[in-house]
Amino acid sequence: MVALLAGWAGHRLHGRRSRPRAQLLERVPERARVQAVRGRAVAPVEEWATDVSSGTLRAQGLGLLGVFVVTAAVVLLMGEGVVLALGVLVFGLVAGGLALAWSRVRVVVDADGLLIGSRVLPVRLLRVPAEDVLGVEVQDLDPMAWGGIGLRPLPDRTSYVVDGGPGLVVWRADGRRLAVQVTEGDGAARAGARALSRAAGQRLGELTGS
Repeated sequence: MVALLAGWAGHRLHGRRSRPRAQLLERVPERARVQAVRGRAVAPVEEWATDVSSGTLRAQGLGLLGVFVVTAAVVLLMGEGVVLALGVLVFGLVAGGLALAWSRVRVVVDADGLLIGSRVLPVRLLRVPAEDVLGVEVQDLDPMAWGGIGLRPLPDRTSYVVDGGPGLVVWRADGRRLAVQVTEGDGAARAGARALSRAAGQRLGELTGS
């Protein structure tokens, strides 16, 4: 969890440097690049959704909550002060709550892009607007290649991998990649990729059309 928080902080500090779109597109495989959709090809984007759960993040969240509650109690018993105990408890609630929020999520693709929302807490965790999608495809997500099991924010990519398998890989306009495992299998992952590619293509067509 410390690595997760450090990765998030690093992304906030260094992950939003803008680069020309043409330069970013060079990194996207040609088969995965979003193509502008206009005219008769424009059709309503059918919403796609899937639920994903991570036992690893659930265990981490519950473990963190337990550890910090015990630590706060020990701080109080040792007479170190209520303020310090509250600080420890608040930090534990934030860290544990973040892990639990990501332990069960719903991934939704619609005309506006991709949304990941928690099924544990009523919060929106991540939003990728359609206009920020440069490319999307299905890959077999190897945890060793994406930083490990669970949520892994790294300098150039963020991944949410449960145990390895097919998932969506999204190239974003900020130069980062997002990988999300789809535990329903390859067919469901490909349906999600098609929906997101269509949504991004229509938005690109709107932005570049005359």
